Amino acid sequence: MKKLIRLVLFVLVLGLVAPVNGQAASRFKDVSTSYTFYDEVLYLSGKGVISGYADGTFKPNITVTRAQAAMMLGRALNLSGEPRNTKFKDVTAYVTGSGYIAAAVEKGIISGYADGTYRPHDSVTRAQMAIFLNRAFTLTKGTENGFSDVSTKMAAYQSILNVSANGIASGYADGTYRPNLAVTRGQFSAFMARTLEPSFRAAVVHFPDKKFEKAIRETLNKPMGNITVADMNSIRKIEAPGVSGSGILLKISQGLNMQRI
Repeated sequence: MKKLIRLVLFVLVLGLVAPVNGQAASRFKDVSTSYTFYDEVLYLSGKGVISGYADGTFKPNITVTRAQAAMMLGRALNLSGEPRNTKFKDVTAYVTGSGYIAAAVEKGIISGYADGTYRPHDSVTRAQMAIFLNRAFTLTKGTENGFSDVSTKMAAYQSILNVSANGIASGYADGTYRPNLAVTRGQFSAFMARTLEPSFRAAVVHFPDKKFEKAIRETLNKPMGNITVADMNSIRKIEAPGVSGSGILLKISQGLNMQRI
């Protein structure tokens, strides 16, 4: 009888805190059409990859947890989410997402810590996000490191280069990637959508003419990191040694190689 009572209480608690499946983004009270990642949230919601809460919200601005990330990855890959005990001492069958965590570990997508924990309630960092997506999906290998705070000594080094090269994640205007920054539920949704559907990815521009690239970076005040078509569209005038003028003409060839004409 006591076991039955505990089970009923567990189910009731899950109903209060666990996300509710099947809500479209347009039905999330806190995800309006003006939200930056509205289309990405709508896309993933429609595919059953993400879900909202019992109060009708998605809470896009709170950080995504390691358990939630495992659940999203598991749903996208059609892994089994059946609750079960795992090898981690802090993830029993009663932890929300235990099945997806165990399945993702078996696939080599995620891992735990040296102390035998998974820390399901910890926030996912931008470095961890890159590792998860790189392991879970087939990405083109990145070869250029355009970030001042990403070194070859980092465990996430190649993963960060890969998500950057594939237009899944980019850096900041100051040339940093900020690998230790926590990722929100909205941001993780955007990264997931870009991974699953290439049309969501940022179109990265490549410059055969390095002098022209330097002038563009100076104009954008973006010394490092990917330059996208959106960046180029924001330029109205270039003033730099050897390159100046308004209404510049740009030629975009196949593969988004850009040069001055």
